[in-house]
Amino acid sequence: MEVQMKVYVHDLKNVISVFEKPLRRSNVISSESLDTIFLNWTSLLEFNSKFLQALLERRAYYLQNSDGTVELIGDIIVEYIPGMIDIYIGFCSHQLKAAKLLQKKTENDEAFRELAKKCSMNRKTNGLPLGAYLLKPMQRITKYPLVVKKILSNTPNDHPDRESCERAYELAQNLCDAVNEACRSQENEERLDWIQNHVKCEGIDQNIHFNSMTKFMGPRLILNSGCLTKVNSGKELVAFLFNDFFLLTVPVNQSARFNNLWASEKGMANSYRMYKRPIFLNDMELVDDATLQSVPNGILNSSPSFTSPFSSENLNFILKIKSTERVYTFKATSNNDRNNWIRSINLAKHEYSEKLGQRRSRLSLSLNEPPGNGIGRLLVTVLEAVQLFTRNSTLNSYCRVSVGDKSSDQSKYRQISETKVARSCFPTERDKTNNHGLVLFTANWNYSMQFILKEPLQNTFLTLACFDEDPFAPDLLIGQSTLSLDDLAEEIKDTTARPLTKACKLKCADKIGMNINPVVYLKLDLLLF
Repeated sequence: MEVQMKVYVHDLKNVISVFEKPLRRSNVISSESLDTIFLNWTSLLEFNSKFLQALLERRAYYLQNSDGTVELIGDIIVEYIPGMIDIYIGFCSHQLKAAKLLQKKTENDEAFRELAKKCSMNRKTNGLPLGAYLLKPMQRITKYPLVVKKILSNTPNDHPDRESCERAYELAQNLCDAVNEACRSQENEERLDWIQNHVKCEGIDQNIHFNSMTKFMGPRLILNSGCLTKVNSGKELVAFLFNDFFLLTVPVNQSARFNNLWASEKGMANSYRMYKRPIFLNDMELVDDATLQSVPNGILNSSPSFTSPFSSENLNFILKIKSTERVYTFKATSNNDRNNWIRSINLAKHEYSEKLGQRRSRLSLSLNEPPGNGIGRLLVTVLEAVQLFTRNSTLNSYCRVSVGDKSSDQSKYRQISETKVARSCFPTERDKTNNHGLVLFTANWNYSMQFILKEPLQNTFLTLACFDEDPFAPDLLIGQSTLSLDDLAEEIKDTTARPLTKACKLKCADKIGMNINPVVYLKLDLLLF
């Protein structure tokens, strides 16, 4: 292991002396670009030099006290591998960006190309270009599990180093997995940012921020992308499959088809516009010709299947949109591409269905009444709201009312009810655009709900929360308000008109609503048994 480390550290040093320093002394590339290309390189050298020194000192100890055979090495690996994680994640996750920059400079900048070529002719490089050396840290990471596994295979079970070597092997695998995951995550973010800048999504109410959280699937992920042909019209499309929806686009400028968008220079340089509204994964399903003809409405069994029921004789696959009963036949670029689309859509739908089921189960659980005999009943009608705001072009708003002890576990002790969604709420005459550039809306629900009270009123509170529903992101909490039922009982007792109509001022949860005063009007009646 120490021999490999010597070579590796030697290569790290050579990159600085042979490539980085001459390039920094020249005027052919900016310091910012060099920082991108050589990101974390000094940290890599410093850390691995310390690691190598520890290995050499252990070798020196055994040379001095025995025949030189190193009996214990696992503890050193266990000590140093955790310190590698942040350094290698920082470098490797940005390696693709660095490689693209290096390639661009090499292809388009003759002065840079000539200087980099001159550097690579240094006798210390063995004729390797800079790009080859930039791959070495990632290559080194992938070798650690193999190297430690070999050490482990030559370490008897009763050897004093056995436990440390087993732990070292586990850490080496974890390191490799962490770096790979960071690389995938960085690549995913860069592609989402590219989509944000190159795909125009016009004609929908919501603003889609691709590189963000989804409604309930966590961070948005790109699962598949590529060229598809709409069979009945021959229209060339570029499709993107995310972990929450499927997006069809058309190129603004017609170009040759490509198998891999991310490897196509012309494809990446083009712009695209949305062809159809985004299709959510639970609203689409794969079908085949036989199914369309034999099953009513052409709907397949919705249970997830990861094996394709389709014939492999052609490149086509069929998608059915359940909400519109529309059927689309697409032609892939190859049989392998077609199978990849079918597999990725099935997997994505399965994951989406599971998460959607879990989300509905949590809401159903929260609707359960708390145990015990009731002491009263609270009737609530959510009437309307004013001064509501949204980040989108229109507001789709709903209210959530919960009743119980503020400190209780909501899933067990709070009763929760939601209004229906008031869709496409438009500004009214009394709403004005405020200094944040937000348009204010009014929403109407007139939605009634009932709560059985089972705790003393002094311990019971009503919490009202108002949301802006967004299918592409977590719902925006516009604001919330809390009422003490003990105070509410006194207020109702003192009024002659029942039920009581109350204006609940919402405390805005979002900083953009700091100077806005949203209000929800409730009709309330309390009956104690």
